[in-house]
Amino acid sequence: MKAIDATVHLPHKAYPLRKYARFYALRPDGKIAALFYANTKSKRPAGRFCSSDGPEGKLQSIPCPADDRPEANEQRWVNYNELPLIFDGGCGVIDIIYNPQSAEIEETACHGMA
Repeated sequence: MKAIDATVHLPHKAYPLRKYARFYALRPDGKIAALFYANTKSKRPAGRFCSSDGPEGKLQSIPCPADDRPEANEQRWVNYNELPLIFDGGCGVIDIIYNPQSAEIEETACHGMA
């Protein structure tokens, strides 16, 4: 994580590094996939209630599940198949491929359309 964060050059339209929650995963080929996500939504306050389908399809209020999304500037190692699946996001989501053999970043790109 430190090597990637220290060497990455974010795209021109990207936020500062500290604005991104950062996920890292070892790929089957030995390279590291990183996904930087500028999650600007605040976490749900404790005690908040969510809706769920109840008996006979009627909505019911239930306690919201724990919000375990990482905060900005937080880093997490995850399994490769657990990387967040995000289809767009522009430079709010950045894909990075790091090669630990060469200690070089091979790819850095904003993710889809904004």
